[in-house]
Amino acid sequence: MTNRVRYILLILMNLHPVFVFPQVVINEIMYDPLPGEPEWVELYNPGNTGVDLCGWAISDSDTSRKVLLAAEEVIVPGRGWLVVSEDTLMIVYPGDWNDLIVPGFPALNNDGDAVVLFDPAGVVIDMVEYDHAWGGGDGFSLERIQPCLPSADGSNWSTSVSTQGGTPGRQNSVFASSVASEATLGVSPNPFSPDEDGVDDVAVISYGLPMTTSHVNLRIYDVRGRIIRTLMGALPSGSQGSVIWDGRDDAGRMTRMGIYIVFIEGLSGRAGVVASAKTTVVLAGRL
Repeated sequence: MTNRVRYILLILMNLHPVFVFPQVVINEIMYDPLPGEPEWVELYNPGNTGVDLCGWAISDSDTSRKVLLAAEEVIVPGRGWLVVSEDTLMIVYPGDWNDLIVPGFPALNNDGDAVVLFDPAGVVIDMVEYDHAWGGGDGFSLERIQPCLPSADGSNWSTSVSTQGGTPGRQNSVFASSVASEATLGVSPNPFSPDEDGVDDVAVISYGLPMTTSHVNLRIYDVRGRIIRTLMGALPSGSQGSVIWDGRDDAGRMTRMGIYIVFIEGLSGRAGVVASAKTTVVLAGRL
């Protein structure tokens, strides 16, 4: 019995269906690339065992025009990715990852379309009917936030916050295993001593935000409330991240020993949420 049939039976029995992992999920869609760059779709295998795509097919919303993905063995490794496109992306997104060139790859509409994945028997394994309002466009991909949540949920998708415009072959920039209930900040090591002795020379500031995507301001203040350093100024971010402070101010000068305040503010225009948090860090040195 396929997952799709099992899901339908649960609905007919008037039970609450439990989402079941497909063998492979559609994880990222570049439907509106920059001029001269190809469209592409990233597949992700959430299981621990590789999946062979021999005989599998892909289509857009016109499911009568399926395109064969592979006529021979092509493995999507467990917990791994495979990028499907009509042309190589290695020049645009350099790195060590797997891609599959598919002649006749379906053209995807910018205002909205579907990406449908079929197994060799023609069974729909995963389907995403995306809308431009979900995110993506203008050279940025549409990324899935959490692979274990349903593909049809628009809130599970968002525009990539990667500076490259997408994250083919690696974890999505908006991925969130869980979202914090409130903004959090942590500093390690604390104290730190930027005296170039090779020990604790920088402070790593880690943060969590109660939204999947946002624009983040992260600043360092002295105890009198003056801005010493802006580490992030309205930069796009996922629900968590980290930055490094080397002890210098915005002019590049080393700051004095003492206590400093770290303040973060995240703004999500999509959710209309503002979250903030603050903590302290001690800059130490030789006396």
